[in-house]
Amino acid sequence: MSTQDKVEPINIDESKDEKLELIKNEEPVGNQEEKMEKETEKPEEAKSPTKTKPAKPVLLKSAVFKEPYETDVVYLYQFSRTPVIPSPSAYCLKVETWLRICGIKYENVDHKMRYRSIYGQLPFIELNGEQIADSAVIINKLGEKFGKNLDEELTSEQKALAHSAASMLENHLHWVDTWWRGRYPDQMLAGYKIDPKHFSGTKLPAPLVNFVAKFTLGRKLSKKARAIGIGVQKPEEIIESGKTDLDQLHFLLGEKCFFFGSQPTLVDVVVFFEYCSICCCRQGCGPSIS
Repeated sequence: MSTQDKVEPINIDESKDEKLELIKNEEPVGNQEEKMEKETEKPEEAKSPTKTKPAKPVLLKSAVFKEPYETDVVYLYQFSRTPVIPSPSAYCLKVETWLRICGIKYENVDHKMRYRSIYGQLPFIELNGEQIADSAVIINKLGEKFGKNLDEELTSEQKALAHSAASMLENHLHWVDTWWRGRYPDQMLAGYKIDPKHFSGTKLPAPLVNFVAKFTLGRKLSKKARAIGIGVQKPEEIIESGKTDLDQLHFLLGEKCFFFGSQPTLVDVVVFFEYCSICCCRQGCGPSIS
């Protein structure tokens, strides 16, 4: 009860039990003053930096790693280079190939795998202080920003054919390659001449880093392949299905430099990065479908 509350007078005619009950429920004045002091101290204690726990760092969508940045320059975050292929990741290679074909100014950021997008993936880009993730989203947004559309001149029939071919490669052949990488991580590292210690920028001993890299890659990629449904099949069946994809691709492309005419389209970008991922492994290390 606060000091401003009115205390009702006790009627002398009330019974003894009622008087005792009123006295029992009524707080002493000293206790009221202590209570008021504690209430007034609460806001100050809440503001005290020693009482509050530090907030966990949160990666916001507006956060950028490259500062200061140059206007309209695309900063591409991907895996480190290898002596055999610009990027061992098909989707990283997809974005960089598209940027080069379209003539968009970009800078490759060698971050030693320290950074990931807000979705925890590579590649991602930063443009004018904004982070954009997922290869398909990156290409769509950059196309709108810079007015680049490789499929602009295609007919409806050609677009349908291009979509079918790209879906076959990205949604099936890519996972055959992923299965192979997970099953034979040592061959994959040797085929691309990947040095895990250089990739990660760690100071740990190379034998330890190599062991962890092979174990982690094998388990992670195999799990992804099984989740798609390819990893549960027999190895010879998986290899045969990959060969079928490449046979169909050879039939569609034939002796042409590009799918439709003398200029590359988006499906040519997809063919390039998927084909390179399989066939650019050092001889004797790549998948048998190559």
